[in-house]
Amino acid sequence: MILTEEKHYIVEALTDPGSTGKNNEDRYGTASFRLSETDPTPVLFAMVADGIGGKQAGEIAAEIAVETILSAVMNSDGMDPIGTMREAILESNQLINQRAGETMETSGMGTTVTCAWLFGDQLFAVNVGNSRLYLLRDKKLKRISIDHSWVEEALELGLLTPAQAKNHPNARIITRHLGSEEIEPDFRIKLASEEADSAMVENQGMQLRPNDLLLICSDGLSDMVEDMEIQKALLERPLRKALEFLTDLANKRGGPDNITSVAIRIPKTTSTYSEPTVPSKLATQVIEEEAPEQPRQASRFAVYILSIILLVALVLLGWIFLPLLMP
Repeated sequence: MILTEEKHYIVEALTDPGSTGKNNEDRYGTASFRLSETDPTPVLFAMVADGIGGKQAGEIAAEIAVETILSAVMNSDGMDPIGTMREAILESNQLINQRAGETMETSGMGTTVTCAWLFGDQLFAVNVGNSRLYLLRDKKLKRISIDHSWVEEALELGLLTPAQAKNHPNARIITRHLGSEEIEPDFRIKLASEEADSAMVENQGMQLRPNDLLLICSDGLSDMVEDMEIQKALLERPLRKALEFLTDLANKRGGPDNITSVAIRIPKTTSTYSEPTVPSKLATQVIEEEAPEQPRQASRFAVYILSIILLVALVLLGWIFLPLLMP
């Protein structure tokens, strides 16, 4: 991929320390590319990392994650977005753990991470932790990432109702983050309420529509502002003004945590896109869909061979029994 200053998407980002005097341990990153010298397909990578661990430690972990993952994306050819993001997140986790063991100040540090990688109008995404990815489509906002939190797991198990989860004392406990001994990046994209995990993973490479809007945000925003309020602000205000309004709203409600958001709007027309070079994951899917043609060819060949065998058998039977029938 070729790094470019030209932005084919409308992108706005904002970070704020919150209202409690806390050090800002959130970090975000964006980068624009074209796919290759011969393929001008626009590419955008965006991510948010919400550092945890107190003092300066969370900030260090978030910086390691953003720098490592952005570097891996920039040095890739874009043909394996899932593999690239997975390896970059695992490398970030290893580097954070190494750094955490160096001093008492960095011990126990970690970070969430949520990434969106756009190829033309295709979306690939991954998250670890509870920083969220939303999709605004047809004037309706939907969270398409899955929180790795105590409350989310309790909801999935039916132990809590949404009303009980809203102000639960364990609401800020996350169950997955970089800086753990072992992590598993989550490639599920949740588009429907009853989708199986395998179906959510197959949503990778989903097609975005003109005027769709993606929002990546840390829990400093999503914990303090309702989804319907986010939806209303994004629909009624220019993108930058919407992020400023939502940040101010979170601060007015106490702003106990850092507040970071990255918003991406898909252009109203995609006529400037070339026919994109399909990333390898999707190419594999195409091959798998075409595979049934081989059994059909094999079946026709088998019928042909069977016909010859039957014909030879009839000739042999005639040669054996014909003398017996003659007077």
